[in-house]
Amino acid sequence: MRDLAEQSDGLLGALQESTSALREHTRSGTDLTLAQLEEKLDSLLQEYGVLLREIEPAKPGQDVDHAYEPFLRAMVAFATLIELLAPRLGGISGKAWGQHVFADSHFRYISFEKFPTGLPEEALPLIFPDQCSDLKSAVDEIARLGRVTLLKSFIFRDLDEIGITLACPQRQPHTLGIELMDAEWARQQLGCRDRDEIEKMAAERQIISVPTWTGELMYPKFQFQGSRLTDSVTMVCADAHPSFCGWPLAIWLATHQNEDLTYLSSKLGRIGLWMPNRTAPPTHEFRELERAAASKTPSFPLSGPAYRVCRIDNSPFYFSSADARDPHAGGRFDLDSASGMGSLYAGDSPLGAWAEVFGRLPVLTLHDLFGRRLWELYPRSSLDILDITDYTATIFSTVNRANTQEVAAMALKHGNKGLRVLLRASGKSMGVVLFGRAGAKLPSAAGIGLWDANPLRGIEDPGLWKYISNREHLFPEFPVVFRRFPTEVSMLPRI
Repeated sequence: MRDLAEQSDGLLGALQESTSALREHTRSGTDLTLAQLEEKLDSLLQEYGVLLREIEPAKPGQDVDHAYEPFLRAMVAFATLIELLAPRLGGISGKAWGQHVFADSHFRYISFEKFPTGLPEEALPLIFPDQCSDLKSAVDEIARLGRVTLLKSFIFRDLDEIGITLACPQRQPHTLGIELMDAEWARQQLGCRDRDEIEKMAAERQIISVPTWTGELMYPKFQFQGSRLTDSVTMVCADAHPSFCGWPLAIWLATHQNEDLTYLSSKLGRIGLWMPNRTAPPTHEFRELERAAASKTPSFPLSGPAYRVCRIDNSPFYFSSADARDPHAGGRFDLDSASGMGSLYAGDSPLGAWAEVFGRLPVLTLHDLFGRRLWELYPRSSLDILDITDYTATIFSTVNRANTQEVAAMALKHGNKGLRVLLRASGKSMGVVLFGRAGAKLPSAAGIGLWDANPLRGIEDPGLWKYISNREHLFPEFPVVFRRFPTEVSMLPRI
């Protein structure tokens, strides 16, 4: 097997030739097809092929040496950039890029999902810079492993020029600078007896751990303050919703390291992820809605489509409920599970539907996008629901889930079929909350009549990318991170 320095030389040289070819194409606008590009990239493909055969584990399930991480990261990042650029090239190749070199088994160490061919133009300026960041950080590591020191500056220049030509702005590097340490380092830092103790702390959410490309748990260094954890990490791990963990938690806290606990709790409370806000008793803040609920005015005739985003494998009809005994449970207008009733959340537009789902995520990643699909829902006959949009400004601002759930319970008690509300995460879109029997039930079984449901698009939907652009503008405190690898994982010495 060649040593790492030789592999670094070969890969960096081939990568420099490839990025130069792409840069010249974007600057000159020449008619470059994917088939022609594959010919230009042949040396890179062959170099990768040799590398992959060399690092293939001897036994199935065996780990790849950590030294090869930057090579695999570079491979995935560059392949992703080619996929993103494919629609802008002059033609379509007869086969997927690199199909004759890469096998599915080469990606089993990392989460790598192919972008669909119908990705809209709006997506490129958002995704492209993050993929470049991935490639740059991987190239930096490859250069450090080998003898080559100058080629990486040419690769970086080529990537920057491609981005400028495509009008892709530089994005905030939210994820840079998260240095990861292994369990042994964390154990020594905190004075734990053995690795089992530090891993138990991670499992019980007393410390932040994140999986790397190999699946190994690592520990962000920023959370350590000498021989103890920082107050912000301790408090957020204790009081934030358990679903807020792993990379999203690490990225968000790294982005807000200098903020105080009041800021952290208010931001997470605003999107329902701060546990004390979810368990507080109702203050009956919206009791003035009782009269409107009883008279069913103002009512809103729901006759047009509603839009809902859910996981690809799930039905769009799911009525969620909250167990009053479980402080972790409950959406904003969920009904008490003891009643046997639940709430289905939708929007009056695709933009609103995406906002309703992703507005609850403090950090939005590619992983979140790949697994979701937009549905269009049509009632067969008009359905009257209670319109509380005039009250939603105050409902919108509350962080006490018990108060908003009380509003839903009042509406149901007086025979209302649902609510029309202003969506929290999208200032102009309206939301629809429908009441029905709890669980994954078809509308007729849930008691809201007959509906049609049409699956539309997922990550290919232009409305999704419009939402993401709005999110970045309206809520800059909640990062959007589209890097395949959420951090620059340094080649840390083993203790």
